[in-house]
Amino acid sequence: MASGEDGGSESSVYSTNSSGLIENKHLTPEDYRQALYDSQKKHQYKYVKTIHCPLVFKVCKKKKYYAIKVRNMTYGYFGQPLYTASIHKMLFVLGEASKEFFVKYVEDWISKDRKWHFCVMENIEDGYTALDYVKDKFNCAGMSLSPRQYIDVFVIFHHMCTAVAFMHNFNVAHKDIKLENVLMKKDMSMIKLCDFEYSAFCRNGELYIESQGSPLYGSPEMFLNAKAPHTKFTCDIWALGVCLCVLLVQKMPFGSQKFEEGTYEFLNTIKDDVMSGNNKCILHISNQHIRSLLKKMLNLDWRNRCTINDVLNDKWVVYMKNLCLNQYS
Repeated sequence: MASGEDGGSESSVYSTNSSGLIENKHLTPEDYRQALYDSQKKHQYKYVKTIHCPLVFKVCKKKKYYAIKVRNMTYGYFGQPLYTASIHKMLFVLGEASKEFFVKYVEDWISKDRKWHFCVMENIEDGYTALDYVKDKFNCAGMSLSPRQYIDVFVIFHHMCTAVAFMHNFNVAHKDIKLENVLMKKDMSMIKLCDFEYSAFCRNGELYIESQGSPLYGSPEMFLNAKAPHTKFTCDIWALGVCLCVLLVQKMPFGSQKFEEGTYEFLNTIKDDVMSGNNKCILHISNQHIRSLLKKMLNLDWRNRCTINDVLNDKWVVYMKNLCLNQYS
């Protein structure tokens, strides 16, 4: 877990992985690799390298490369099992229906002892994410974007929104939107949303109270839990707003790096910032149209938060889409 300070009490994307997952602390990276080795005889995926320690590996089968995510099923959010068959069926359907926006799901299985879950997917640039892009392209938080960087940032954001719109139109919420869950090629020729393990089918208008996802991207209703029944779609909109802030300003809008990630103090500073609307990025954004969009996406009241279709039809988004029309043809 990352800890340290960056600019006082502000959270920097350069020192946190924003993970909201609760794993068994007694497990080591070697335990995950051993679980993968134990599955090789039956499933024949051979280890090549570790992509994201300790969960994601590059593997090879019949001279083709894949990525495989290995999860321990003993601990997940609030101890709930991580495997849901219907969600993985959804993964396959979404991947086939819109390969441009979603990482292709290949197959998944549970170990014989039911302690491990394995999910195989296409390998994109050995796990290069939108957060890696931010770290690679920007030298420090709050720096001014060049015209080309500004366009690239919009392309990533618009691709994310289009993918989420596809899901919402099929009554599916992602529930863990973050830059780490956007895989892309370094030349921007491919940008895909991944990691659907918290995704869920949602009935139109039905309210929910469970809280899942990554705290740094978490909405107010996520922290209020049972005190704030909400639709699952509104959490996705909030998380997309946080992603836009990070892409534009290169730091997290909520939370503090003075405390170790995952500790009570760390989570409490995020909650305090979120519940008070203390967005540290907004002062660095001079464009009033972007500010207006963020105000709608990061509305503290989920009932007044905009929908994904509102985002895609926003004046700034439409203007930028037309401006970028010929950039990535």
